Amino acid sequence: MSYLHFAFSTKEFRDPEDALAESVNRIHGKRLADWLVGALRQKGLDATDAWAEDHGWDFSVAAGDCRYICACSLAIDDDTSAAEAAEGHVTLHKARTLMDKLRGRNKLAADDGIAQAIRAALTAHSAVRNVEEDIAA
Repeated sequence: MSYLHFAFSTKEFRDPEDALAESVNRIHGKRLADWLVGALRQKGLDATDAWAEDHGWDFSVAAGDCRYICACSLAIDDDTSAAEAAEGHVTLHKARTLMDKLRGRNKLAADDGIAQAIRAALTAHSAVRNVEEDIAA
């Protein structure tokens, strides 16, 4: 599976109780996803509202004929105080056809436009620190 994963530390984006109640596993990430959707929309990208998944909060984004799924989460448990930085995660997956996968075409690249927009949004946010990236083709 092809993906680009961003990991960072932040004291922002903690979800309120009503958002946690929507998540099957009570995973924080809705505020992060909502903020990122807004940042991408400001750049003119077509991003949907976020929805809860068992691994966090997802939304889709489109650019031309390409579609992507973006997953957001924060590693926060009951022992994490509000003053502590949490580990944030944003993972971008690019939709590819079966033939693309078989022929090794249309892979997600670090310089992909959506990846660049997410990177720019994360690194510009004053409460996001130590952004690291990992890409798997």
